[in-house]
Amino acid sequence: MNLSKLAFIFAFFQLPFTEAWAYNKTLTCKDLPQKSLDFIEQYFPEEDMTTIYMERDFLEVRYNVILSNNTNIEFFRNGEWKEINCKTSEVPDEFIPEEILVKIDQMYSDATIISIDRDNHEYDIKLSNGVDMTFDKNFNLTDFDD
Repeated sequence: MNLSKLAFIFAFFQLPFTEAWAYNKTLTCKDLPQKSLDFIEQYFPEEDMTTIYMERDFLEVRYNVILSNNTNIEFFRNGEWKEINCKTSEVPDEFIPEEILVKIDQMYSDATIISIDRDNHEYDIKLSNGVDMTFDKNFNLTDFDD
């Protein structure tokens, strides 16, 4: 059997699994975890939720909420925030670790945080001046791109 035939067979049988494991589904606010709703109410009380959808990729489920000011918030399955992208404003400081805020203020006191993304290992930050910064889970600066 030649390589192109083998590739076709693999792709043919892979397709149903790809469709079954990865999809987006539009939701309403009642479908969000309560923790996500509480977060939006506390930190973005003036904004309406304009679009809500669930992303599923294999076993990972995340919720995405777009607010009326065009802020995009991504939540983990448990309702904790994963990523906040404020396109026209700044990310509220209240839930950003103090060590990160101090380091940013030391290095770029004139900039604001417009995006933050976290996972189990690091925080990725984008500043209003275009600088990207990465902090490890102990809040040490590990990378930055200005």
